[in-house]
Amino acid sequence: MALVYVSRRWRVEDITTLTSSGSFRARGSTGQFSDFIILLDNRPSGSVINDKVASLSTIVNGNRNKIAALLEAAIDSGINDVQSALAVNDDDAALAAVDSLISLIDNASGNEIADVWRSSGDVVNVKGLLLTQLQTLRFSLRTL
Repeated sequence: MALVYVSRRWRVEDITTLTSSGSFRARGSTGQFSDFIILLDNRPSGSVINDKVASLSTIVNGNRNKIAALLEAAIDSGINDVQSALAVNDDDAALAAVDSLISLIDNASGNEIADVWRSSGDVVNVKGLLLTQLQTLRFSLRTL
């Protein structure tokens, strides 16, 4: 499957949120500016999904000081729900948990989670990074 990848300082990650037929079309986004390439990914879906969940956890863990305590607890709970569903191969429950997390974070204000990006790189758009990771995780879960 061809997927959209973003290159960030020599690190490449999948940010695909949509593919469609015809001349190949794909969509992805990030919480910041990036260079994009389209590649063919032959990894097993389970491996891709596990990598995306791990990346989601890494983003949260690296930015806890930029997330309000109540929102942080809800995000942690949602990630646990995703991991638990995947552990028992319940893809529908994992997708529902991802959709709930997207809604939760999308509706969070700047007072609850850092949501500003500047090209100088001196601030982190945690909301944008989390939404990017969740949307690409949703894409992968929908392809199972």
